[in-house]
This record gives sequence, C-alpha cells and structure tokens, in this order.
Amino acid sequence: MSATILFLPLFILQVLWFIVPGLGVAVWLCKKKRIANLYVLLVGALLSCVLGYIAFWIFLVSRPWGEVYSWAVLILAGTVLVKLLVNARARKILFSFHVLMPFTLWCLTTIFYTSMVLGCHVPTTPVYPEPSCYLNKSTSDNVLPQQFADNVYQGHAKKLMGDWHGSDRPPLQSGIVLMEAPLTELTKDDSMSYRLLATFLQVLWVPAVWLLSKRLGLKNSQLAVVLILCLSSGFFFFNSIFTWPKLLAGSLGAVGLSLLVFEKPSITRWSLAGIAVGTSLLAHSAVAFAFMPLVIFLCQKRFFPGWKIALAGTSATLVLLVPWTAYQHFYDPPGNRLLKWGIAGVIPVDNNSFSHDLINSYSHAGLSGTLKNKFSNAYTIFYDQDKQSYTSINKLVGALRANEFYFIFCALGLLNIGWLSFWFKKSRHRLYKSGLDPMRIKYVLGLALVSLVFFTILMFGPDATIIHEGSYLTMILLFVGLAAIISTYSRNFSRTIIGLKLFYFLCVWMIPIYWHHSTNNIYVFWAVLSGFVIAYCLVHLGKRNPVDS
Repeated sequence: MSATILFLPLFILQVLWFIVPGLGVAVWLCKKKRIANLYVLLVGALLSCVLGYIAFWIFLVSRPWGEVYSWAVLILAGTVLVKLLVNARARKILFSFHVLMPFTLWCLTTIFYTSMVLGCHVPTTPVYPEPSCYLNKSTSDNVLPQQFADNVYQGHAKKLMGDWHGSDRPPLQSGIVLMEAPLTELTKDDSMSYRLLATFLQVLWVPAVWLLSKRLGLKNSQLAVVLILCLSSGFFFFNSIFTWPKLLAGSLGAVGLSLLVFEKPSITRWSLAGIAVGTSLLAHSAVAFAFMPLVIFLCQKRFFPGWKIALAGTSATLVLLVPWTAYQHFYDPPGNRLLKWGIAGVIPVDNNSFSHDLINSYSHAGLSGTLKNKFSNAYTIFYDQDKQSYTSINKLVGALRANEFYFIFCALGLLNIGWLSFWFKKSRHRLYKSGLDPMRIKYVLGLALVSLVFFTILMFGPDATIIHEGSYLTMILLFVGLAAIISTYSRNFSRTIIGLKLFYFLCVWMIPIYWHHSTNNIYVFWAVLSGFVIAYCLVHLGKRNPVDS
C-alpha cells in the first residue's frame, strides 16, 4: 500500500499508542487534584515516555517478551481510551480547553512539518540516504535512535553505528520506538513510522510552550502570538524534522522546571518533576546545562521545599538514571564519548577515562589557551563567520539557515527585540501592566542566561557553544520568555513582528526548497491543509478565555 495513503491513519495509530496509556494516569491525577488541568497532556506524555524506557530494557533482555510488551501497551491504550471516553469526569478533563487545544496543535504541527519534508524530494540519489530536500547531506544523528532500536530489537545492542556505541547516546527515543515495534520494526513502512513517531516526539515543544506561556500569566491572545513566533522559527522547524531527540529533552525538561518553580511543592509534583528531569536526561544529556542553575535556584532557603519532598524528586530521577549509567559503564563501556567531546574537547575515539582526557586537555591548553577557548565560546553564542551551512541552496539562503542552525541569538532573530523591555522605563512599565508575571519572566530568562554561562565555561572550546551542542531547554526558555514580552506590545507592533517572521520563514525555509526540487502533491496538500487549520486555531485562540484550572 502506498505510504501516502498510510500517512494519516498510521499517524493516528502511533499517536494514540504512545499518548493514551500515560494520559489515563494523568487524568486520574487531575481528578484527585494532584495536578492542574494544564499539566494533564504533558504529564501523560511524560509517563508514556517512561513506558518507552521500560520497553528498551525488556527488549534488551528478550525480544519475544518485548513484543508481548508492545502489544500489551497497545491493548492498554485501547482500554484506557474507552474508559476515558465513557467516564463523564474523565471525558470532561480530556476535552477541556487546556488539554484538547494543545493536543490538537501538537498533532497538526507534526502533520504540517512532516508533510513539508515528505512533499519535497531531491531528483537524484543523494550521497546520504535521506532523500528529503530539508535533510539531504545532513549528518545521520537523526536516525541514530532508530539504528540503536534496530540493534536492540535484533539482539545486537553493542553493534557499532558507524563509530558510535549505542551507549554513547541516551536511549529514551529508541525505547519509545521499540514500544511500537510492530509498526517501527516489522512493517515495510518502518522508516515512515519512525519519522512520524520521532517528529511527534520532538513537537512536544508545542504543549511545553503552551504550559510555560500560561504559567507566565499570558492571555490566550498573547499565547497565540508566542505560538506563531515559535512555529515560524527555523530553529523549531528544523529541529522538529531532524529527529535527534534534543527538542524532546528540552520539552520534558520544561515540564520539570514548571513543576519545580511555578507550583506549590508536594511529593506528587516533585516526584513527577523528578521523572521529567530523568526522562529529559535520558533523551539527551546536554539538557543538563539548563538544570545546573535550576539546582542552585532551588537550593535557596525560600525555594527549598524541605528534605522529604526534595528526596522524593531526587529519588524519582535516580531510579531512571542509575540503570542506564550502569549499562554504559558495565555492559557497553565506556559510554562517555559525548561527555569527552564537549567537556574535554576530545573528538577522536580513545580508551582513556574522561578524567584523564579532561586533565590532559586543560594541561595542554594552559591558562592562556583555556581563556582563549572560553572567550571564543562566548563569542560563538552570538556569531562565528567560519561556520558553513550544509543545507545551502544558494549562498544567501544557506547562510541565513546556517545562522539559525548554529548560533543562539541568530536563531532568536526578531525576538531579541524583547530584551529592550528591560532597558527602557516605559517598556518595563508596559510589561508590568500587561498581566505578564514580571517575576516569573525574570526567572525564565534568568535561568536561561545563567545556563548559557555554564555552557560557555564548561564546554572546552574553542567555538563549542553552537546550538546543537547545548541544552534545548535553554532555547525553549529564551523563545518563550522573549516571545511573551513581544506579545505584550501593542497589537500593531506584534502583528508587524509576526508578519516579518512569517515572511522570513516562507522565503528562507519554504519557497526556495520547493522551487528547486520535485514535489509530492499529496504531501503538499496535507501541508497546506494542516497549515490552514493551524492558522484557524491560532486566530481564534484569543476569542476564548477559559478560567485556568
């Protein structure tokens, strides 16, 4: 059967298979008033990620038992879905505004982004196996989770993927792929299944942005502005379709941060936050740069919740991380290549310990070399003209796309205007009168900026502080914080920023691609249709003002 015909039903099945089991528990927690309605969708996704992590371990031990587990999760999803739809209170929560609308936008954005990718193909066989115009000649990092899942499924978990060990990359996305093994491992459309599922996981940033925006005190009309500015960002677009699990890590981290910083401490909330921190680190360990200032923040006396609650959150994180750490050190050592690459500056594979390479690298660099590296790191956060694009169509478009891919403040683009609100008294006054919580916006942007300081100092360098080497939670915080500020400006000014952002997105990320390559009209149709529905949802978002629960 044609993949174009399977596209939508396959996507619906994979979404329900993944989200429903965790959603059942999240709805129950909401009914018991343990979490707010605003958290139901993301806590559901979080708990479903834990089920995917469990799938990894079961498949590692026994493929037959893993297959039984996959079918059991599917049956569980079907049973839970029926119960959610039959129970009146559960159905009310499920179809409430802060559950249904972000879920709808999450799905629509996945369809929109994926259709744009599948709708464009290079006319000849490329050097790399990826035929998409957007991803052609990229690295293979986006398929490493799939390759690791394939190796585990086939009973060869230690098999190298190029020169990468399976233990070099965290296993969460691979585990979720294995949880849906009947689709991702056993069918002729397994590559399509992986692309849909992996993109859906990265686009978890949509409900994460929704959550953070509402916790900052934004009205629905302001939330719509934030979502539009993020949806039309090259950063979110490319890192959603290039399915390395970095946006997944950032989105799960955002759930943990919100529970820890914006909610009243309780054992349940901090346990969920601990799970969120653990799963985000199991998606991609670079998210740790954003957790470092968060730990310092929470250790202050006025924010510390007490030892009992703190122990519950820490234990939840350790329960998830300890097994994987043991796997790296004892089953498939050394498992520290990414750590040595970024922190010690050692890229070639060697058998030395991390501490040995770290000491050796800094001894060789000396004080002057180390300072030079750190200054270079600080500069690279803004720009480095030596970086070249691997996605270039022509020099101008290629350079613009490369800037958004590599450099943090270039990726933010027009959103950097938001920083001016802290410099001018009139702008600060408007910000405080807008309904936006001024203290929370300072927390969000402050944590992001301090995480950049940790990023700059800890990366060995030089030029090591490019976006994809760091924490995508930091990027989410920067985007949400600055877009939230812009949403408080006058309607005409906000609309001008949105118009310029959309025009740039069309000119740099959409039109040039389709102009130079062949297209699949069915996928183009899905892209256009989902794009119009997204626009409809966002335009009408501000017309409804439900009370947050």
